[in-house]
Amino acid sequence: MNQHIFRVLPHKKIEKHFIFYLLKSMRSLLAEIARNKQTTGLGHFTGRDMKQILVVQPPEDILAMFNNSVGSIFDRWYENFFESKYLASLRDTLLPKLISGELRVPDAERFVEEAGL
Repeated sequence: MNQHIFRVLPHKKIEKHFIFYLLKSMRSLLAEIARNKQTTGLGHFTGRDMKQILVVQPPEDILAMFNNSVGSIFDRWYENFFESKYLASLRDTLLPKLISGELRVPDAERFVEEAGL
């Protein structure tokens, strides 16, 4: 997308979890490549850099076994990640109003119910 953000898409749906954990395990390598190319400010990591990294692509039966092992864990983590962001946003919205007295606890409960939360 630009020199600091990449969108990596699997060729097949079965590769999704593998690619996520592969990139997560390569985080320090990717940071090191960018750091070595740093001139001023942030280091630049290009699509060309990404294409030069060689990784083994497991066969589909291995990917299927990997998905069976980590798929439910990943899915739960993913749900928790966004729920945590949502709850933090709700906290950041309601807490200042509660502390200032602008909103009382019964009002906050009704606000949450009305929002369908």
